[in-house]
Amino acid sequence: MSQQRKSVRVVIVNWRTPLLTERAARSLWPQLQAGDELVVVDNASASADPHDNSLDHLRRLGAQLGSAGPTRFGLVQARRNGGFGYGVNLGARNLRQDALVLLNSDAYALEGFVDALTAPLGHDLVEATTARLLLEGRWRLVDDGAEPPSPQAPGGVEAQTEPTAGTAHSTGSAQLRGLDGGIWVSDPSGVELINSTGNVVDACGNGYDRSWLAPAKQEHDSPEVFGICGGACAISARAWRQLGGMRQDLFMYYEDTDFSYRLRRAGYRVQYVRQAQARHAHAASSDSASAAFTTWNTRNRLRVAARYAPASVAARALVNTGGRMLLGPQRQARAQGLVQALAHAPQDLYARIG
Repeated sequence: MSQQRKSVRVVIVNWRTPLLTERAARSLWPQLQAGDELVVVDNASASADPHDNSLDHLRRLGAQLGSAGPTRFGLVQARRNGGFGYGVNLGARNLRQDALVLLNSDAYALEGFVDALTAPLGHDLVEATTARLLLEGRWRLVDDGAEPPSPQAPGGVEAQTEPTAGTAHSTGSAQLRGLDGGIWVSDPSGVELINSTGNVVDACGNGYDRSWLAPAKQEHDSPEVFGICGGACAISARAWRQLGGMRQDLFMYYEDTDFSYRLRRAGYRVQYVRQAQARHAHAASSDSASAAFTTWNTRNRLRVAARYAPASVAARALVNTGGRMLLGPQRQARAQGLVQALAHAPQDLYARIG
């Protein structure tokens, strides 16, 4: 571990997955040094289940880690489940370190993650970095579902065919669907796959993971990328304070896309750091096949596009949503998302021109 690297505060948001959160915390703890902090935010897990033992489990974890080195462990108990952005902002309150590191509770960092992820910060306008997030386990392709790529997306980011369900792609705990419709199944003899090498936005306003389900051995993505993947990233304290943290009114999904738009508006760059690796149990802490997911995803895609995307992209996002609402699956959930987005349209359009 480099003694010269930037000091960090790591924030992990827990929602009823204390064992996974412990795994994430323990993967990072040996990489931290004096002056660093590891903060776990419990997003009011007991509000959904009075028998949830997250707080007790995490308190025991803090007692164990706190006696094992100079790094400070903090546990924050949220009074309500305000969503991902709310939890991150709680954990990052009064940030004193040079950088903020975010890791999903259902991910774990590999050796050298923190050092590699923070090294580019502050150089050549890079104020945020995004990690090489690998999918946990191994996978085998059973249906290639190949489709031709769509035209170039705004901002020079290569667009791909719209994901089947917005930004999440799970079709069950043992199956994953690619952006091209291909189906991968869990198989110990299969190959390792990429979850994300950063966030990109296509011509219909869909924010999604670059290189989703690409075989890891074939991934050679450019360091230049539109935005961060909120599940494994670092943000400089300067940019974090300037931008005011994560947006909280989205509740879940598209917070990283929103933050990435704001980073770019401020003139900053995001860099993909291939050497900073973590593994992710996809959708282990959320249900990406649920109606609630579809509603939130639809609403937030439209709201973020309305605020930041080029007008043509925002228009296509609206038309695309209407078409999927009429012809696609989960029509009622999509309709609810559309109605909620339209209800917030005056607020978002005002923010766009403000």
